[in-house]
Amino acid sequence: MDQSLYETVQESSTPERRAFFDAVTYLGDGWTAVAVALGLRGRDPRTADMVGTAFLRAGLAVNVLKLVVSRPRPTEDPAKCGKYGWGLSHCGSFPSGHSATAFSVAHVLAHRYPEHKGLFYTLALLAAWSRVEVQAHWPSDVVAGALIGLLAADSVIHQASGR
Repeated sequence: MDQSLYETVQESSTPERRAFFDAVTYLGDGWTAVAVALGLRGRDPRTADMVGTAFLRAGLAVNVLKLVVSRPRPTEDPAKCGKYGWGLSHCGSFPSGHSATAFSVAHVLAHRYPEHKGLFYTLALLAAWSRVEVQAHWPSDVVAGALIGLLAADSVIHQASGR
């Protein structure tokens, strides 16, 4: 299913659509998460801390899974995946870090600012899906990354509420 969905997306791509997703993909970048946390620092330090912690937890989980799973990206040659030792190799497709980042930030922001949750989740969804559109990930990588981001943020939200 991954292959057929990925191919369908690529076949229906247009230059305008690609340009849009080339720009939107940065919403899931780690630097964007850092900018959000720093931007909130002066006005809402608690939310800034929650965003930063969720982003870091999601990033840790993503990077461990990338090492263990070592799935090639759609445009990556599996034979060229580097070896780290201890049986670990690195192809960086599974799971999507951009998706995990986008959803970890969106979930915290939606919790803290529920009046804007539609906007936060829409931006996260666009950032996550952009990874398929720009040929960086398989659809299942994006879904897994989004789930990791939601779980990481949920753990921070529960911790902050004392549960």
